[in-house]
Amino acid sequence: MRVLAAPACYLISDEMGSDPTAIYELIRSLSLNHGVSIYAIANKVRIHNPLPSKVKLAELNVDYGGSLIEQIVFTLKYYKEGGRLMKRGKFDILHHMSPPSFGSTFNPLVVFDKVDLPFILGPAMHNVPLSAELMEDLKLMKFGHSWGDLKSSIEVARDRILNASSSKFKSLIARWFLETVDRADAIIVVNNFTRRAYEEIANPKKVKVIPYGVNSEKFPYSPPPRNYDIVTLGGLYKRRGIHHLIMAMPKIVKEFPETKLHIAGDGPQKINLLRLSKKLGISNNIIFHGLIPHNKVADLYKACRVVVLPTLHECFGLILLEGMSSGRPVVATDAVGPREIVVNGKNGYIVPMGDPDALAEAICKLLGDYDLSYRMGLEGRRLVEERYSWKIIAGQYYEIYEKLVYS
Repeated sequence: MRVLAAPACYLISDEMGSDPTAIYELIRSLSLNHGVSIYAIANKVRIHNPLPSKVKLAELNVDYGGSLIEQIVFTLKYYKEGGRLMKRGKFDILHHMSPPSFGSTFNPLVVFDKVDLPFILGPAMHNVPLSAELMEDLKLMKFGHSWGDLKSSIEVARDRILNASSSKFKSLIARWFLETVDRADAIIVVNNFTRRAYEEIANPKKVKVIPYGVNSEKFPYSPPPRNYDIVTLGGLYKRRGIHHLIMAMPKIVKEFPETKLHIAGDGPQKINLLRLSKKLGISNNIIFHGLIPHNKVADLYKACRVVVLPTLHECFGLILLEGMSSGRPVVATDAVGPREIVVNGKNGYIVPMGDPDALAEAICKLLGDYDLSYRMGLEGRRLVEERYSWKIIAGQYYEIYEKLVYS
């Protein structure tokens, strides 16, 4: 079976970012476990471990500093490259893998060329609208102009079509997005929240939930250490909610003075987080690691007792799967993604967003009861093996491929 992934993702990488590494793992597993030949188009490729020989990569290398121009040029270039590849070779499926986001809100191959191939859209994501405060935070991100998963493509499309003040160009993009959705023979979404959103604009029979996965070999199981170390990972933006986790630390430290909070990641909020730590008198209990290589992340999970995701806005929550795979109990907020991953009281705890006291209470329960930490970590690993391994997830994608090609 031959698949054209156009676009596969803006960035394909086994070293950086949730979406880039997820698409890397999906492509790898489809080829390795199911013999699928994949031609994947991306703007950038940053791979340390080569993909199987049946995977070919086209790297476009568009670079306009994350601007609207970059989105447009990337879309035009992958449209041109995709058309060229389709003329040269026979493909069985066209798969728009890239989560509808930067430069991939719609697919020009099906909108303009009306490609006569089974067409799959996904993994797709949907989220609640951003607050005004988090929208300001979004402007600090490199790809802040994207019509992407931070402000859902569905919501943007509705706004731009229904809002008379929206520019003709933006309304046209929105209509092309809806046309891409309508053209899809299958729409793969990462959770039930996204499923319900897409069922409002597409035939519900086309929509199937297949979550992101985790490479359980890269994040091997080990029992939680008998320490009081906590870890959180991600870009240091307000939407990550790390300031609430720091605000929870005085209560945690009062009960467990040896507690260390490890923060891996970088971003514009770092200075504010350092100031907050100092103001609360807990600087000695917090370690800012900055950006760490992806191959070192597993070591950080292994060294800590609890994995925390204090996010205020999250479509999925890949660090939860990595923590669960590593055998760690997880604490996360009741955001769209985490609440479908964490089984409250089984493999971790779900707490209200923006509530430092609730974070402190959940973390203290785990730090104060090693047997509880151990049982929850074991349950998390079991869930990963049963539902979230890339081998299982690639198998679900392949079943869809087979139905579309051979039925």
